[in-house]
Amino acid sequence: MEQFTTKLKVGDFRLDTTENLVIGEAGVLNELTESQVKVLKVLAVARIEGNQGYHNAEKISAAAHVGQKTVANCVKALNKALGVESIKPKYGYGYRMELPVSRFEDGGSEVATGNSLQVEAREVAVGGYHAGVSPEPSQNSIQVPFMFEHRHSSWLENLVQGESSTVLFVSISSRHTLDRIRPWFDTKGLIKTRHFRVLTWWPSKDALASLSSHVGEKFERMKENIRSAWTGWRELQEANDFVEVYRYNSTPTMQAICTDRYIKIELLPYNRKGACFHECGSPDNRPGLVMDAQDDIVAPAYGFFKNAFEDLWLTAMLNAPQKDIHPKWRRKRLERLSKLGLSARRTAASSKLPKRS
Repeated sequence: MEQFTTKLKVGDFRLDTTENLVIGEAGVLNELTESQVKVLKVLAVARIEGNQGYHNAEKISAAAHVGQKTVANCVKALNKALGVESIKPKYGYGYRMELPVSRFEDGGSEVATGNSLQVEAREVAVGGYHAGVSPEPSQNSIQVPFMFEHRHSSWLENLVQGESSTVLFVSISSRHTLDRIRPWFDTKGLIKTRHFRVLTWWPSKDALASLSSHVGEKFERMKENIRSAWTGWRELQEANDFVEVYRYNSTPTMQAICTDRYIKIELLPYNRKGACFHECGSPDNRPGLVMDAQDDIVAPAYGFFKNAFEDLWLTAMLNAPQKDIHPKWRRKRLERLSKLGLSARRTAASSKLPKRS
């Protein structure tokens, strides 16, 4: 991350980092503490680097060398100095600088930056890397947080255990995630949703061979993980009245957890291990996208992906063979399909995954 030695312009204010002063047109507005200046500089750099000022609270804490509680207190103080909601909490665990940021010299002129502050609010920006800035950005582009190492964050707990009328969990071979989630269902009241829906993959031989090659996993290992995930989720469905599980067989392009407010998507990059490769698609390295339905900018992206995953759920539910449908869901399933003008199809599906030839 770039380190500033010059002065900063944040919105209509100028920050003198040498004297910790916020200066407006009417003169000095407030004297900031050293911690507040550090936090402001971290957020300002994030804004200039092209991700619209979004930043993980843990990374702010590490970069500013202050505790996370101090970060939260500093944000409150900075909003008083710069104006209400100049810095907003975003996506459950971070902050975003809402004001434009640049550097300026003593003479007052602004210093150009690599990703200059004139970045349109609806332009795509991911991770700290700016995605395709053009002189005339598209009005249809949307800013979505791009997360590395998202599996190590608290998002899984927050989404699975959080308040939501329904949760939709879309997976490929979620055996390890299931092992992590399963104990939460054993604690009464920990899972708050009234309807926990699960889609788990059940591929053809060719599809399984293709995806296992794409993500760099052994065919037999992925096959076993898929089988174990299906069995495990069915056990949870049997033990919990609010869990409903189906299989899907279309080619997966991503995994997701969807709630009333948030969607977290895991992308599936090509993956190879070895000295010559980057290993971008191993489980811990796969990037994630997070969308908040209550964020005016991100809401259209939330709606788009929510519709796509709901279509996948509807298709799996519609095409489910009778033996896959738990007795407790048969009536409700038919009622849902009837309301949509759909007729359940009587199909037979193999309970065995294909063998590799």
